[in-house]
Amino acid sequence: MMSTCCNNIGLKIGNTFFKHKDIHKKTWQSPDGNTLNEIDYICVKKKWGTSLMDVRVRRGAGVGSDHHLLVGKIRIKLKRKTKKEQVRAYSVEKLKHPVTAEGFRLANRFDVLSPDLSVEDQWEAFNSGVKSSAETVLGRRRGTNKQRWISSRT
Repeated sequence: MMSTCCNNIGLKIGNTFFKHKDIHKKTWQSPDGNTLNEIDYICVKKKWGTSLMDVRVRRGAGVGSDHHLLVGKIRIKLKRKTKKEQVRAYSVEKLKHPVTAEGFRLANRFDVLSPDLSVEDQWEAFNSGVKSSAETVLGRRRGTNKQRWISSRT
């Protein structure tokens, strides 16, 4: 009955797959101590069924109930997170040269800012103006941090 319900909704009962002595399977003990039943289950999606390593009862755990503690061991294999392509920073060291610095000042387009715009729109216009100027005048850094660190002086 229980396995049919679990199959219908895509679950797998973990208790039934592992071979243990009966005392490590039975989860409930009657008050008179004579009757033992397996009435507690660990259910997982069928997709994760192979991750379930073991299910057994821990009888010594005092949980204040006529049920014994049911413990399951799982193994999860995590996928590596794919690295995002890093956007290189602008080559701001070029601003040390007076000609480039002057070109950057001239390239900034702040004439689009007007008092009629909201603060958010003014910020967006300012931000896009600075970024486009930096892209055209300065460009992006080249090489890795280590390659930039090593120079003819070092």
